[in-house]
Amino acid sequence: MNIRYLFAALLLVLISTPAVAQLSINEIMASNSTVIADNAGEYDDWIEIYNAGNVSINLAGLYLTDDPDNLTKWQIPSTSSAQTTINANGYLIIWLDNDSEQGAHHVEFKLSAGGEHIALVNTDGTTVLDSISFGEQTTDISFGRKTDGTGSFAFLNPTPNAMNEGNEVAEVSDAPSFSLETGFYSGTVTVGLSASGSAEIRYETGGSIPTPNSPLYSSPISLDTSTVIRAIAI
Repeated sequence: MNIRYLFAALLLVLISTPAVAQLSINEIMASNSTVIADNAGEYDDWIEIYNAGNVSINLAGLYLTDDPDNLTKWQIPSTSSAQTTINANGYLIIWLDNDSEQGAHHVEFKLSAGGEHIALVNTDGTTVLDSISFGEQTTDISFGRKTDGTGSFAFLNPTPNAMNEGNEVAEVSDAPSFSLETGFYSGTVTVGLSASGSAEIRYETGGSIPTPNSPLYSSPISLDTSTVIRAIAI
């Protein structure tokens, strides 16, 4: 009886280890303005986990961290398998919004749009299943693998819960330049925007964060009231 019990325990280990090894961080969005809302209707940071295996996997017990010196920063809870299970060859969005009360698929830290590190860690708290480091991000443009589950990363037209392939953004441009410095001006002023290469500029007034769906800049903007202009080059 002891021999049979030992064999069963070993068999379970041999099955479970390759299963979690099929998990990868497939796509991240550190500046989400309009792409996809969470279950509370909020446009928060998110990462997409991809399961390349042929069995469903519950992420409960695994860890997520943005600190290489603290691999157990956040453990995915076991309170809702429906929110933490990825189907075979499927995707799962995890919200990094510092608001875990909204569900088991919400994490108690956020991503930095200025760039950082994110890792998925096994239940032992030491084995890193997958990790990426990324630089400065652009609003409503994601950063993900060119091919699901493997290979290099690129900026993408976001594909939450869907295949990444074929959605690569050719180039993410440097931030636009303004013809005027921040300051106080009297009367009507005209503000010109410029960007490198053939990038198009999208802008917002009133302080809103611009997205790829914001108004397209085509000529200098005349202003006769105090306002904040923000712009992105795409």
